[in-house]
Amino acid sequence: MTTQKYKKTKFSFDETILNSKFNFAKNLKWFILPSIAIFLVGLILACTLGFNFGIDFSGGSIMTIYANDENLIADAKSFNLDDNADFNQMRDQIEKVFEEFDIKGASYQKTTIDIEDLGVYHGQAIVVKYQNNSSDIDSITSLNSEIQAQIIETFDYSTNTSAVLSGGVITPSASTEMVVNAFLAIFVTIILISIYIGLRFGLTSAFLTVLCLFHDILITSSLVAMLRFTVNFVFIASLVVVMIYSTCNLIIVLSRLKEYQRSGRFDGETNENIANATIKETLTTLVLSAVVGLICMLLIGIIGVSDIRAFAFPIVIGVLSSFYSTVFLAPGLWSIAFKHKNKKQPVESEKSQEKAS
Repeated sequence: MTTQKYKKTKFSFDETILNSKFNFAKNLKWFILPSIAIFLVGLILACTLGFNFGIDFSGGSIMTIYANDENLIADAKSFNLDDNADFNQMRDQIEKVFEEFDIKGASYQKTTIDIEDLGVYHGQAIVVKYQNNSSDIDSITSLNSEIQAQIIETFDYSTNTSAVLSGGVITPSASTEMVVNAFLAIFVTIILISIYIGLRFGLTSAFLTVLCLFHDILITSSLVAMLRFTVNFVFIASLVVVMIYSTCNLIIVLSRLKEYQRSGRFDGETNENIANATIKETLTTLVLSAVVGLICMLLIGIIGVSDIRAFAFPIVIGVLSSFYSTVFLAPGLWSIAFKHKNKKQPVESEKSQEKAS
């Protein structure tokens, strides 16, 4: 293939990529090795240590505690949760109560609460999620009542006990159902995406998309297992966002490939050359897309609360994984799998041109 040369006037990322001799499709066997290594490490950790499941999947209890920021409960302590110092102080007092009941690893998040008795609507509160030390529902309910009473006493809420609400218990059977629903949501998303890609770009592109989506899911899950991030419904939502982002990246590449096939620009060229040229011409768009996505997720992770960070950080991993699979894996996979229906061989093209002349 004769690669078009661009006149270099000053440094340009586009010109540097287009004029480079690097072959993205040819080096597939080397690009796939880092993914295999990350997946194997993640698999070993998942089998030995397991995932760090949240109470959505492992079962647990939820409790919401009013911060009394409006000072509506007389003689009770007041906290402004917009102030990190107040948030930490209130959390520490709750943590001391949990220590008395031998409960560890609770998660804390700022939320809002409505208390009709006090006329509180969207007042500040902390929602606490913690795992139960027992599987017996009666024992858990009794223990939660004791914890609730102790927290009421700690914050001097005895004049209005509705300031501390028990959000109920997630049983192991309910958490199992949630896990099944989560995997079903991922499976349905992959099926719908593959149907769309298949109708628009063909079966080969749909197969390629499914492979890349599974790659991104496995890499993101492996790194989450390695970094011990919490796996819950927030993480599942992050995976769905990653799949959609990855699909958008692949659509950019597949659209350019389809454009080449219609225009006949690369008639007679090998799949490897076509895929390599496609990545070079779309690389700037893919880089900018990844940079914008990373900046947005990093900002959300920095300024957001704990659950927002739990949503943002897996997406950061997914964005990097998606960029890698689209740029370094997809070209080689497409060049191997795609079969031209009416592929013109270079020799035949030259003979037809001679006859025409």
